[in-house]
Amino acid sequence: EESVSCGSCVLKTHTLRYTKFLHLLPVAALNEACASLGEDDETKTSRAIRVVDARDCKSCDLDAGGCGRVQPLTHTVVRANGTPETFCVALTWETANADAATVRETVANVDETVSLCVAFGESSARKKTASEISSEVSPSSSRESYALKCVLCYYGEHYCAFATADARCVRDGEEEAGKRRLWTLFDDATTKPVGAWEDVQTSCEKGRLQPCVLFYQKMRGDERDES
Repeated sequence: EESVSCGSCVLKTHTLRYTKFLHLLPVAALNEACASLGEDDETKTSRAIRVVDARDCKSCDLDAGGCGRVQPLTHTVVRANGTPETFCVALTWETANADAATVRETVANVDETVSLCVAFGESSARKKTASEISSEVSPSSSRESYALKCVLCYYGEHYCAFATADARCVRDGEEEAGKRRLWTLFDDATTKPVGAWEDVQTSCEKGRLQPCVLFYQKMRGDERDES
């Protein structure tokens, strides 16, 4: 749902509900937002989404009794049965031949987890029961946190994908500390283990692979314990 929540007359106007399967995020805007945020933490991508979305503005609707002042649009996830199981982000590039430095900056700004609470604020869903309200936890809880599971990349008029498996990340026969997941590259008939997320980032930079779609999945209880 998008709307204008006016900070001057405290009126909510221009409310529009719609369904979309991909959240568009321009790469240039993502990198600019992350640079302006400064602090590098696990909510960087989520906060950048919120900053970029807030750049869209509309006037407080005069026809609905508003004051006419220009205000940023507010975006909220609305579902009758809670938050979605998956959250997909489409990264839009200004060029199909980005340089290695831009690819490096972009993949560094892609977090392995995102929070819909941070990105869009509290979800406006169905009316909560008393038991649900009493059992609510913080915005970083699993019902709003999503783990990156697959990254679709583009290079030279060709697509490839990195995806996580259930296996642990292993180097030289020993499981790495931190219980990080193993990522695998799928490139036509080629399937190759890559390593941890940092190895995926390095592969993207070296091959100038431009991430174009990020597939996040709602985290389960065991994944929360490991994060």
